[in-house]
Amino acid sequence: MKKLVGIITVLALFTSVASAELLKNFKAEGSLEILSLTSDNQDFSKKSLTDDKYSETKARVIVGATFDLNDDVDAKITAIKSDRYYGDTTATNRDANSVLTNFVFEEAYINLKGVLGMDHRLGRQEYGTPGDLVIYYGPAGWYVEGLGAGVRLDGWTATYKKDKLTVGAVSAKTFEAAASNASMIDTDLYGITAAYDLGYEYLNPSFYFYQEDDGTPGVGNHVKGNVLGVKANGKFMGFNYGAEYAMNSGGDNANAGTGTDEEYAGTLMALNADYDLDAEFGKFNFMGRYVMGSGDKNITDKKDKEFHDINANFRPGLILGGSGVSGALGTVTSPSNLTVMILGANFTPNKWDGKLNLDAKMYNTKYTEATNDGIGSELDLVASWMHSDDVCLKLAYAMFNPDQDYAGVGAKTDASTLMNFYVNVKF
Repeated sequence: MKKLVGIITVLALFTSVASAELLKNFKAEGSLEILSLTSDNQDFSKKSLTDDKYSETKARVIVGATFDLNDDVDAKITAIKSDRYYGDTTATNRDANSVLTNFVFEEAYINLKGVLGMDHRLGRQEYGTPGDLVIYYGPAGWYVEGLGAGVRLDGWTATYKKDKLTVGAVSAKTFEAAASNASMIDTDLYGITAAYDLGYEYLNPSFYFYQEDDGTPGVGNHVKGNVLGVKANGKFMGFNYGAEYAMNSGGDNANAGTGTDEEYAGTLMALNADYDLDAEFGKFNFMGRYVMGSGDKNITDKKDKEFHDINANFRPGLILGGSGVSGALGTVTSPSNLTVMILGANFTPNKWDGKLNLDAKMYNTKYTEATNDGIGSELDLVASWMHSDDVCLKLAYAMFNPDQDYAGVGAKTDASTLMNFYVNVKF
C-alpha cells in the first residue's frame, strides 16, 4: 500500500525528482468503508407498492499520504474511490486497470510552514467541520446514502496563531469556467475566521465572515452572497453549551422572481447544550439542540429573508439528512428555511471497556416559513462497537413520521423506516 500511495504522490505532484530527499517523513494512511442500507415505505403509504423497498451496499476506499518536501514545506495527497456498489458486474468494477482510473484526488496540497508568520495550504483541500451549518468541503458522512467523495476547495488557506488568538483565511475557487469564456461564470470563495481563548471555561468566542461571488447563472445575473457569524461555547454548572448566530448580506442583481436587484437578509440561530453524567455502570450524555434558518414569506419583493449558507453540511437525521424522504424536500443538507429541535441521549457502559456506545436522538423538523409548515419527526437509534482505534462497526435503525400537511402526504401517514450497517477499517 505504501508503494501504491508513493506512486500516486509522485505522479500527482512532480514532473522531476532530480533533487532532495523525496518522501521524507513519509506516512501512509487510509480507510475502507462499507455502508449497507435497507429502507421501507418511502412514499409513507403501505397501500402502495411504489418506493416501498430499497436496499444497497456501497464501498468507499480512501488512501493518502503526508510527507516533507523540505524543512519548510510538507505535502498531503489523498485519493478516494466511491463508485462501487455490491452486485455491480460491469467491467469497470472487475478490471484492475479500470479500478485504478476510478480513484479521484480528494486532497493534493502543499503546506508552507511559518512563512510570514503563517502556515499556508495551496491546492486541493478539505475545509470546515462535518455538520457545519454554514460551510464544509469534504467527504460525505458515514450514514449518507451512496457515501460519495463529497466536494473540496481548490485554493489557498492560511492559519496564524499568536498566544490565545487564532486567525484563518481562505481564498478559493469552487467552480472555474473556461478561461476564454467571456461570461466569466466562475464561483469564488473568500473568508476570514478568528477565535480567542479567554483562558476560562465559561466562554470562548469566535467569528467568521464568508463571501461567495457566484456568476454561474450566466451573463447579467451576478450573485454575491455574504455570511457574517459569531459563535460561543463553554461550560457552566456542568453543562457544555454552544451558540451561533449568522446573518446574510449581498444579493442577486437579477432575481428571477422580480427581475430587479434582490437583497439577502436571512438569519441563522443555533443553540445547543449537553450534560455528562457518570454512573457506577457507565457514562451518560444528555443533549438538546435548536436550529432555525430563516425563510422568506414574500418571494417577489426586493428582500430575500431566507438564510443562504455557503456549503452547509446540516444533516438532521439518518433518513431526512442521510437517505432522504419522498416529496419536494428530498435530502436535507442546509438549515435554510428549516426549524429543527433535537433531543438525545448517549450511553457507554463500563462492562466492555468503552467499546460499546448506544445513541438515541429525536428530531422534529418543520419549515420556518411555509403555508403548510409541517415536515415530520424522526427517531434514530445507533449502536457502535469500537473494536479498536482502527476498526469500527455501526448498526442503526431510523423511523420518520411525516406530518399530515407535509408535501401533500394527506392521509398517507405511515412511517418510513431505515436500517444501516456500517464498517470502517483504518490503515
